[in-house]
Order: sequence, then structure tokens, then C-alpha cells
Amino acid sequence: MDILFSHVAAVLMDDAGTIWKDAYVQVSGKQIVFVGQERPEPFEGREIDGTGKVLMPGLVNAHTHVPMTL
Repeated sequence: MDILFSHVAAVLMDDAGTIWKDAYVQVSGKQIVFVGQERPEPFEGREIDGTGKVLMPGLVNAHTHVPMTL
């Protein structure tokens, strides 16, 4: 099943430090298949409204204990 995360702040993790404030990220199975500022058409699947949320496509397991070392 495809999942579309809509209206997220997408932090692209590129060298330019790109952040798209109203982006779409589509996942098919375990693979990211689309990242963009326009809604992919056509789309059939589950859509999750990410308004007010940050998504970092491609970052796996962002869990860290860095704050606990201070």
C-alpha cells in the first residue's frame, strides 16, 4: 500500500540544507518514491496529513542519546 505524507515540513538532508515547508512524501512499501512540493497525481492509497510536523525523508532511526550526555 502506498502512503502519502502531505503538508509536511520536509528536511531534505542535502548539502544546501533544503527545507520545504509544505511538501509531499510518498512511500511505496519500504521505499520513498516521491518527494516534492506538488501533490503527486494520480495517487491511490492512504494519505496522512502532516500539517505542523517535520519529516526527514531517508533518515532511519533518528533515536539518539546526545541530550543525555550534557
